[in-house]
This record gives sequence, structure tokens and C-alpha cells, in this order.
Amino acid sequence: MADYTASVWFERDRAMVALLDNDKEVFCLWDDDVYGAIQDGFLPKPRHPRPSEAEWLPCLIEYANYYGLI
Repeated sequence: MADYTASVWFERDRAMVALLDNDKEVFCLWDDDVYGAIQDGFLPKPRHPRPSEAEWLPCLIEYANYYGLI
């Protein structure tokens, strides 16, 4: 059974989101790729500088399913 977790990091002009399966990276997006996924509607626009990883987890799983990563 998969044990997915999210890793989300935003700071001024840098951004990173990742989906992990039992601490193994499923995918990781940085900077322009993060903002592209937000513009494409896969990821929510951050509402504050330190978004909750739990809030992002369903979106990251949906993204991974869409691209056949899981």
C-alpha cells in the first residue's frame, strides 16, 4: 500500500513541490514547472508563504495519476 506524502516549499522567487511514496520520490517540480502546474489547474495557488503539505497532497496525487507516475 502506498504511503504518499507531500513536500512543499515556497520562498520569494523559488518554489518546489514533490510527491513521495514511502520516502521515495515519485516526482519533484521546481520553479517554472511549479507555476506551470498551477496555471494548468493541477495545483492550487499558494494562499500564504508556507502552505500546508497536507493541503497539497490530493493535488499532487492527482497530478501523478494524470501523468501516469503512479
